Amino acid sequence: MKNRLTNWILQVHRLMGWVLCVFFLMWFLSGIVMLYHRFPRVYC
Repeated sequence: MKNRLTNWILQVHRLMGWVLCVFFLMWFLSGIVMLYHRFPRVYC
């Protein structure tokens, strides 16, 4: 029982690591894009 629980926790931890890694990479890259790309002009 304890071995299955530990294995499950490790798998969830690994998955969350990958998901957060991809999320922060997209956040970082979108920040770089916003630094160098002009905002579109809004006509009112």
